[in-house]
Amino acid sequence: MNTLHFDKNSKTIFLEESNNEINLKNRLEYVYQIGKMLPEHKKIKILQNNTGSKTKLSLDEIEILTGEIRKIMNNTDFMIFHAVIYNSPLETAHSIVYESLGLPENYIHKIFNTADAASSWLDEIKL
Repeated sequence: MNTLHFDKNSKTIFLEESNNEINLKNRLEYVYQIGKMLPEHKKIKILQNNTGSKTKLSLDEIEILTGEIRKIMNNTDFMIFHAVIYNSPLETAHSIVYESLGLPENYIHKIFNTADAASSWLDEIKL
């Protein structure tokens, strides 16, 4: 199941992905949805819960994904604070590879083991 909800008051996107396969197609759809929101909101937070999901992205596909994020974020004053929750070492490793491929400075991506830790980090950020 994949659920996306945007709270305009907190400027936070809540993305719940449970028992889902994370692949290039659904990941790009998600990136493009966020790209459409940015011109109106400029700065947003993302709380993404991937517990129970399985990543099916190759290194080449992760590079495509980070390239699309760079296209959206480069040379803009947009800002994204992205907290992602994983409960699997393999899924966490995929996310570390994603981070290592050169995300833009205005896209802050952090990995957490619990929803409480991720929410606490996002709550500290004032938009």
